[in-house]
Amino acid sequence: MFKPVTRRSALAATAAAGTLPLTAQAATGRRILDLSKPEDNLYAVVKLRGDSSGKQVLQWYTGTLSLVVPGKLPAVVCRYQGIIRTTWTPQADGSYKYRTFDLGFFGDLETGRHVEKITNPITGELLEPTQVRDGPISSIYSVNGAFANGAKPDLTKRLNLPWVVSGNDVWYSANFGFEFPNVLPPAQYPKLSSSEKVVQRSQFTYKGRLSELEDNTLTSAPMETIMVVTSTIHPWLMMGQMPGMQQIQTFSHKIAKVEDSSKEMQEFLAKTMPDYLTKDTPFEGVGNSFEAYKRQRIDKQG
Repeated sequence: MFKPVTRRSALAATAAAGTLPLTAQAATGRRILDLSKPEDNLYAVVKLRGDSSGKQVLQWYTGTLSLVVPGKLPAVVCRYQGIIRTTWTPQADGSYKYRTFDLGFFGDLETGRHVEKITNPITGELLEPTQVRDGPISSIYSVNGAFANGAKPDLTKRLNLPWVVSGNDVWYSANFGFEFPNVLPPAQYPKLSSSEKVVQRSQFTYKGRLSELEDNTLTSAPMETIMVVTSTIHPWLMMGQMPGMQQIQTFSHKIAKVEDSSKEMQEFLAKTMPDYLTKDTPFEGVGNSFEAYKRQRIDKQG
C-alpha cells in the first residue's frame, strides 16, 4: 500500500547517496536534494516546471470541458488544447523571474480539431466557442516563495512545497481559488450567466523523476501535469439561468518543439498565430473569460 512520505524523509530511497560530501556529489554529476530546504525547493521547482538556464520551455496540454448540472449526468462538451510557453530567467539575487503565455482552443469532441461551432449537449444549442489567450503572467520565485513581479518579498517566509516521493517518482500539488464580480450580471445578460459572482478553483499536480531533478547535467527535467479547474460556466456556453458548474480537466507535458504536440494543435497555431513562440509578447492579456467575452462579442457590437 502506498504511503506518502514527509518532505524530511523524502530522500529515504537515496539515503546512502545523500551521505556523500559535496565534492563527491559534483564528481558523480548529481545534486542530492533535501526537499525540506528552501534552496532545494527552488532548484527543483524551476528545473521541473521550466529551465534553470532561462531557456523557453513549451508545454502542450489536452483535455476536455464538461458541464455539471444538478440532476443530470455530467456532460462532456468539447476538447480543450493549447500550448503554454514559459521562461524562468535567473536573477542576480538567486531568484527566478517567471513569465508565461497560454494560447489554446476548444475543439470538436471527436476529432479534437478547432471548429467554429460546438453543440451544447445539455441545451442542444449550436454555439461559437471562444479562444484561450492568457498572459503575460509574470512573477518572482525565490527561497522566500512566489510573489508578484516588482513586489517586495516577505523575508520571514520560506519556500516549502508539499513534495511527495515514491521511489523515483516525485510530485507536488497546488491549488488556488478566487471570486470576482460578474461583468455580465444575469439581470442584464440572462442568457449568458446565472450569478452575480464568478468563482473558480484550480488544482494542479506537477510530476517528475527524482533522478532527473538530481542530474547536474540537466537544466530542465521532464514534467507531466494534471489540471482540474472547476468554475462558473463560461458565457459562450449560453446556459442561461440553469444552475451548475463547468469543469476543465487536462493532462500536459513538456515538449521540445511544436511538432511534438497534436496535429490539431499544429494546425490551429499555424492558422491563428504562427509567431506565437518567437514573438517576445505575442499578445496582451484579455482578462478573465467573462471580461474577454464582453469585450470581444458585446462591446465591439456597440
